[in-house]
Amino acid sequence: MMKNPLPMDGLGFNVRQIRIAAEMAGEKNGLIVICGPKKAGKAATVEALLLLVKRECGAEIVVTGEICGAESAQTAVRASLAGSLVLATLQADDTAGAFMRLVDFGVEPSVLASVLKGVIVQKLVRRNKEVILLADVASVRKNLSDAAVRRCTADDLNDCFLHCTNVISEILKSIKCLPRPVYINRRRQASDRMYREAAPRRQN
Repeated sequence: MMKNPLPMDGLGFNVRQIRIAAEMAGEKNGLIVICGPKKAGKAATVEALLLLVKRECGAEIVVTGEICGAESAQTAVRASLAGSLVLATLQADDTAGAFMRLVDFGVEPSVLASVLKGVIVQKLVRRNKEVILLADVASVRKNLSDAAVRRCTADDLNDCFLHCTNVISEILKSIKCLPRPVYINRRRQASDRMYREAAPRRQN
């Protein structure tokens, strides 16, 4: 725990993102996932969310740390199902990547859709000798539960979130950095294929 954590505006999130994050923090239970690569400032964002949670509600808060495998993924989900508001970090490129990685760790898609309240994807980049936070604060749409049990792609899953980024698309393109609405590479395409192939088995 940081002695003097910065609020979200001090980290670089804009007013609209903070409002969406406050709505997530106002939930009585569920799972909020903060994603990004190593050294992306995820821990600082968790601390900033804790400040919001303390202002918004009296929910029981559980901070699980980094989800890096099946055991930690199940721990986070079980805590949220038990009535806690869980904050966890995860290495993923975007909202769809976060969802599919948790499914890869053994979390049932329908269960994950029922507990997930939002995803924050972030990355720190250096531009003009300054460190800039690029972030996408995404809240869950109601149709995530339906998409979770269908043969859905990364595009489908990303569309199940209401996205709010703190930089304009032109800047994102110029520095070639996440978060983007959709990010697909060979690894993602393989993950999509595995997810689609597994979907029929989950339905049966």
